Amino acid sequence: MNAKEILEAVRAEQYKRAEQSGYKRLSKAEEAPFREWKVARYSEAIELDPSFGDAYAERGTELYFLGRRAEAKADIRKAFALGVSDPELYAMMAMPFAGEEKREILRAGMNLIDRASEETGWFYDDLYSMLIQSYWYDGNFGEYAGLLEEWVPQLQPTDRMYRIALDSLGTAYSALEKHAEAEAAYRRALVATPPTEKQYVADMVVRTLMHRDQYGEALLVLEELANSLPADTHGIFTAALTVLRDPGSALAQAVSAAALTAAEDWGMRPGPLGDSTSYYSFLLGLVYRGVGKNREAAEILARFADEAAANKREWGITMRWEIAKARELATTN
Repeated sequence: MNAKEILEAVRAEQYKRAEQSGYKRLSKAEEAPFREWKVARYSEAIELDPSFGDAYAERGTELYFLGRRAEAKADIRKAFALGVSDPELYAMMAMPFAGEEKREILRAGMNLIDRASEETGWFYDDLYSMLIQSYWYDGNFGEYAGLLEEWVPQLQPTDRMYRIALDSLGTAYSALEKHAEAEAAYRRALVATPPTEKQYVADMVVRTLMHRDQYGEALLVLEELANSLPADTHGIFTAALTVLRDPGSALAQAVSAAALTAAEDWGMRPGPLGDSTSYYSFLLGLVYRGVGKNREAAEILARFADEAAANKREWGITMRWEIAKARELATTN
């Protein structure tokens, strides 16, 4: 078996395992042994053909997901120097890097793609989306927004990437504190989003109004978008907005009591900010205030603020308003 055949055999095994698991996402512990096996197989391919860039790219990707970042970068830089034939590998190759080095890798992959091809042309936009996103991680929100503003008119409104780009544009405007423009971008994205995927975008339309302290208007928009939101989500947002608009009122207490069970369920689920902190933790803190559980509210709001602020590249930017509001309310009876 030559080096290329080894890669083909590994991919065949990967597809077989995915089909057997029903494409279920495995835990890191479940994935690790298979990733180690793939690293060993790619090492065999490299030993057979040290000039085979694709094998270095594949091994570097697996090392990255195993947390062996220095080795991953070394392999991927080697792959880039040798040349990689599969454009789809460039998306994975770019993952360990940032800034111009990341963009150089992505541009190389884009240059391999025939945009007119029905088979591979779609992947050009995926790589370009990653290239644009790299400016977000650089903290260059102006360039990020500018590139998205140029790109959106080039996309077909029926394309998946059109709504993704508009959603990203809303995020860019929010980071620049241009909240009215963010709302407009999210509303355009909402129109282009299938009904089964509308919840997140509808959430963001409401949140742009929250960010301007327009709680009454946000409640009206919430009713306008009610069909795009699950009942629990609608109830939790209604309670949170009512608490912000009319703290201590009988209405705030009533809607918070009605939403409490769902808010605790959502707010205590594992999220990206620590073991059990997510955006819904912020909303749960508001619901707790609505029902008079001020100690519990202070605890969860303070934890949310600290963990969100610690994630400076993403949550610390997109949730600046929530972080400030959580800290304010955590110290207010």
